[in-house]
Amino acid sequence: MQEVSVATEQVVGGQTGVLVAGLRAAGSWCFQPRSNALTAQIRCQGQQGDATVDLVSDLDGDLTHAEIQMPTEVTATGVTTVTSRASGALTASGASGTSTTEPVRAAQDHLRFVLEASLLTVWPQDRGVLDGLLRKAEPRSFLPFGDAGAPHSDEEQYQTLEQRSERASWSLRTSCTGAPLALTVRTDALRDRSWPFGASHYAGTTAAAAARLQQAGSSCGSSGCSLGDEHGDRSVAFGVHDGQIVTADLTLRPAADGAAATTEVHELEQTLAFLTPEVRTDIAAVIARSQAEGSEWRGLVAGTPVQVSVENGWPTLGGRHVYGVRVLIGIPLLYVGP
Repeated sequence: MQEVSVATEQVVGGQTGVLVAGLRAAGSWCFQPRSNALTAQIRCQGQQGDATVDLVSDLDGDLTHAEIQMPTEVTATGVTTVTSRASGALTASGASGTSTTEPVRAAQDHLRFVLEASLLTVWPQDRGVLDGLLRKAEPRSFLPFGDAGAPHSDEEQYQTLEQRSERASWSLRTSCTGAPLALTVRTDALRDRSWPFGASHYAGTTAAAAARLQQAGSSCGSSGCSLGDEHGDRSVAFGVHDGQIVTADLTLRPAADGAAATTEVHELEQTLAFLTPEVRTDIAAVIARSQAEGSEWRGLVAGTPVQVSVENGWPTLGGRHVYGVRVLIGIPLLYVGP
């Protein structure tokens, strides 16, 4: 089966197209990172602190699978910190018994906001399923008299609630506070599990990448490579499927004094040796611009999803600043089988 890994903002139509249009209207960036002869993968993500929505659809636009990952951070005490554009930044402190109602409600409201813009636009009859799952997601107590306390294991940290409708099965994963962490929705059409997995348009294999990067002086392990020299520290971690690089998480930190920092495209290309020649120069140019200007960026570059976030900056001997950046290239696969 032919796999296509050239990403495009033109997604499938039908039911899924309606769903994507709703998420775009709510402010999400949506695109189709990969497809094959039967199905397409679609990702929608808002700004930092918003939920991420991953979809699998057949090519006629009938939805088969959806995953919604909530913007949550679980602390050592088992309490979830929720940050979202819809509800603002809220922090819960549970170790002392402080109420977690407000951030839990904020997380639930954020999930409702995402679903009202997406799945519930095409399946409004399933609104009651969501309500039922959220009602079941009650906080769990680990101390006498109902105090929150701290969970003692991963089994206590999380819970999974499931419910079935005429259209799909819904599975909600929550923290022990009752705050939603992820929602998975699967339809009966998922049975063939023909999810797309292509990435060869933009990335090579781990073996080839390690050989090129080691030749340039990098030290490589099973999941990535790192290099420190007069230009600073560079490291990359790979997400891999069957030897094929699918995602790359790249960090570039200039030397502390900035004396030898560089944003030259041709030098960045050496660091990006794991990418194919078809996309390498264009992606290097985007990174170089962000590193020189201290500007964040996200979009499709030569059919490849790229996100650049700025970490910090140092002055150079020439009087300008050069910035450390983190670059995410590619989108993870969806493993949608049982």
